[in-house]
Amino acid sequence: MVRYDGNAYSLEFDGAQNGLPAGSCIDALSHAPDGDLLMSLDVTVAFSTAYAVSAFTAADEDILRWDPTDGFELAFGGSGSGVSTALDTDGVHMIHASQHLLLSFDGSGVVGGMNFDYDD
Repeated sequence: MVRYDGNAYSLEFDGAQNGLPAGSCIDALSHAPDGDLLMSLDVTVAFSTAYAVSAFTAADEDILRWDPTDGFELAFGGSGSGVSTALDTDGVHMIHASQHLLLSFDGSGVVGGMNFDYDD
């Protein structure tokens, strides 16, 4: 992830250096209120304790939280929260005041009884 401050670019997050395997891409990104990064990946990735608070596997509908000190943890389990495993989370934003997530997906579906399309 690259940061632009209005004058210069800098590397904010190096995926390979922080445990993202070759072939995985960040396809959704946001900041948590404490500055941790929230992200979704385009593929399923298994994280070991070398790069995570505890070992876990994240699918492409899940949201990860990355803390520079502790590494990765699962912030939102998509399929466990009703998101179809056929969908990929491709956009995320956390509303800091409420810590609610705004999510977008790469396809149409139903979640929590609500219909949505890929462009919603």
